[in-house]
Amino acid sequence: MEFGGGIAGFPGAKMATIYAPANLVAYADAAAVGSSRNIDPNFEDGSPGWTGCSSGNENGPYNFNPDIWREDWSVDWDFGVPGSGTPNSGEDWGSCRNGGRRPMPRHFKQFNAAFADGHVKAIPSARLKVAPMSREDILHNHSN
Repeated sequence: MEFGGGIAGFPGAKMATIYAPANLVAYADAAAVGSSRNIDPNFEDGSPGWTGCSSGNENGPYNFNPDIWREDWSVDWDFGVPGSGTPNSGEDWGSCRNGGRRPMPRHFKQFNAAFADGHVKAIPSARLKVAPMSREDILHNHSN
């Protein structure tokens, strides 16, 4: 799918190209959490193969534990998406790129998320662990 508009690494998308805007996180509480790979043995689940980062479990459901991740530094709203991209695609779910930027459940094991349709709500960290393109998935552009 080709997206137009936007700047740099954030190309943007027309609303008509988003299959389920009410079920797609546009941005959320996020942070670099790469040092958490030392405390979460499944931290790299969802990483599509950055050198030294691939877990072999790119397609989920995932076994990582967002509730124990430590925040290295905040990067506002930008984060990688598990199971997306390919090696060298610019995807940054793995800790080997941009510190492993991920949604950060810093509010009682929840993270605040703004959805593509404009609504905002707190999301339990467990919602990050589902398989891409499943009915429960909120991080990929899909119609389920």
